[in-house]
Amino acid sequence: MRSLFYTFTGRAILLTVALFIGVSSAQEIDEESEPEETKAQFYFQMALDEMEDGEYEGARSYFDMAINLEPYYAEAYFLRGLVFIELGLNSCAYDDFTSAVDMDPELYDAYLQRGCIMLEYGQFKSAIWDFSRAIFIDGSRPEAYFRRGEARAGYGLMEWALVDLNEAITLDPNCFRAYLLRANLHLEMGNYSMADDDLIFIRDKCPDGELVAQAVAMLGE
Repeated sequence: MRSLFYTFTGRAILLTVALFIGVSSAQEIDEESEPEETKAQFYFQMALDEMEDGEYEGARSYFDMAINLEPYYAEAYFLRGLVFIELGLNSCAYDDFTSAVDMDPELYDAYLQRGCIMLEYGQFKSAIWDFSRAIFIDGSRPEAYFRRGEARAGYGLMEWALVDLNEAITLDPNCFRAYLLRANLHLEMGNYSMADDDLIFIRDKCPDGELVAQAVAMLGE
């Protein structure tokens, strides 16, 4: 289920993350004269450059160097976790996201990504906890509500899942994945007209052909 992570691992988003944490373009440094913190920042920037180019093994190596020099570099652990996801090493990603939040308990995206891993493996209770923590940190972003809705649905908490999906849609009226999941929940709960409303909205407004196809198929059933 790599789609769980697409929102956060696309190259444009990686660049946004780099800008968010305030990293400027690195300059060459003198390995012998610069302090370890500066060397770590240099390797961190090199890792970001590799990520933007899709060179994930190279990015991993540079993050390793940065972390070896600065063992409490929370952002480096978080971004190395994203690299591990791209490399298919989800258990390593989980460990890095855990290290990141241990060092920076306010790191929203690390909780979100760790929750996505738990969601992928059906660990719904743990996923709900991580998404709830992300929402506590920043309740203005729809992704965590959508993901917690998925986890709550998987855990059998249908009514609470609907609450989360409604909030995700309020925050982002074009969160079409939330409409689709909400339609599925309405169908399971026998709310057929409400399900049809969501499916028709997807059919008429969504630019994602795959989601539209699913909605059309469900309308025809």
